[in-house]
Amino acid sequence: MNEAKVDYLNGKLFPMILKFSIPAAISLLITAIYNIVDRIFVGNFNGTSALAGLSVCFPLSYMMMAFALMCSAGGSTFFSLFSGQNEPEK
Repeated sequence: MNEAKVDYLNGKLFPMILKFSIPAAISLLITAIYNIVDRIFVGNFNGTSALAGLSVCFPLSYMMMAFALMCSAGGSTFFSLFSGQNEPEK
């Protein structure tokens, strides 16, 4: 497998921000579209109680997403610290 190394210390900042933020933005857009379409179908075919159940579960899914983002932000902080200390093995 051919892996390209990214120079996080000396590389240009804006291309790296675009490279890593565009997939995250696309995934959030897909999640929002999924939620909208899900509410349309549930509201039209299953009624108001099913839509209320979906509204209760929606914040729970965002809490799980927030936990995952918390873990990934912490991991990127550790990556930055170890990279700055020239210890890429850790």
